[in-house]
Amino acid sequence: MNMTQAVRSVLQQYVGFSGRARRAEYWWWTLAVLLAMVVTNFLDVLFFAQNVTIQTGVGSVSAEHDGPLSAILSLAVFLPGLAVSVRRLHDVDKSGWWFLIILVPIFGFFYLLYLFIQQGTDGPNQFGTDPLTDFSDYSVETGVDEDPETPSPADKPGFQTTQERFRDKS
Repeated sequence: MNMTQAVRSVLQQYVGFSGRARRAEYWWWTLAVLLAMVVTNFLDVLFFAQNVTIQTGVGSVSAEHDGPLSAILSLAVFLPGLAVSVRRLHDVDKSGWWFLIILVPIFGFFYLLYLFIQQGTDGPNQFGTDPLTDFSDYSVETGVDEDPETPSPADKPGFQTTQERFRDKS
């Protein structure tokens, strides 16, 4: 999965809190949002900042308020970001309510980061099928939905899941 596929997947499930999200989907989405925030903050400072101060010697530029582009982007990505976070927690077999642990100062952030980094549960869990092995309606080669009558890559002889390939190497 690449960044484009991850962003497309998250936006297709804009407020879809059910199911599971792979690590790649979550982290590519996070990187895309971070890059978009950097760009919109730069554009806000460039076009909308009223009180920009340039600190000599340090060389940094600061604005006294967030601009409208950053605010619009934040509102646009809030719900899909929350949804993909909940689906990521589902992948490690945790309820989406575990996201509220972020409210615990310091510890909550690091524990949530730990959960997001963890490998998902092998096989199906209480929240759905394993997104690494469920190729029923997704093509690995093209990254688009296929005709349901077309056989999936998992039906081919010699197919191995990612977990099976890593186990074979060790």
